[in-house]
Amino acid sequence: MPRRPALAPLAALLLAAPAAAQAPSRPPAALVPADDPSYALIDELAALVPVRGLVAGQRPYGRRELVRLAREACATLARDTTAGDAR
Repeated sequence: MPRRPALAPLAALLLAAPAAAQAPSRPPAALVPADDPSYALIDELAALVPVRGLVAGQRPYGRRELVRLAREACATLARDTTAGDAR
C-alpha cells in the first residue's frame, strides 16, 4: 500500500488560514471568501483521503465547516494509518 504524505502541516495551515484571514470583529460562523487559499488546501486533502460531508465545488464554507472538514480528513488519515499498522 503506498504511503500517503504527512498531512499534519497541510491540515495545520488549513486550520490557521481562515482564522488569519478573518477580521477579529467577525462572528465565528462568518463565511470564508470564495478566493481564500483554504479551499485549495481542502481540495488537496480531499484528493488524498475521502472527506465525509464534502460536496465538491461547494463554496463558500463557514470557518467552522472548514475546520470540521480538515478534522474529518485528519481522522480518516489516522484511521487508515492505524489500520495499516495492524496488518
